[in-house]
Amino acid sequence: MMEPDKLYFGQYGVEDFLADGIFHIDLERDGKNVNLFFSVVKMRKTAHDRAYYPLIVDKNGFEIVTG
Repeated sequence: MMEPDKLYFGQYGVEDFLADGIFHIDLERDGKNVNLFFSVVKMRKTAHDRAYYPLIVDKNGFEIVTG
């Protein structure tokens, strides 16, 4: 689990180096609402966008809003 306000993605600080991929889900509080955001932090051997995108979760599954 990543601690809030930390800049590394693991408990020991080496997991991000050893992993082939890292997905990060962040949250933003807006009053009583909590908004989720999804990012692909690392995907080995792949050029990918590292931006955070809104993540919508409902009874039918989830959707990542990219545009």
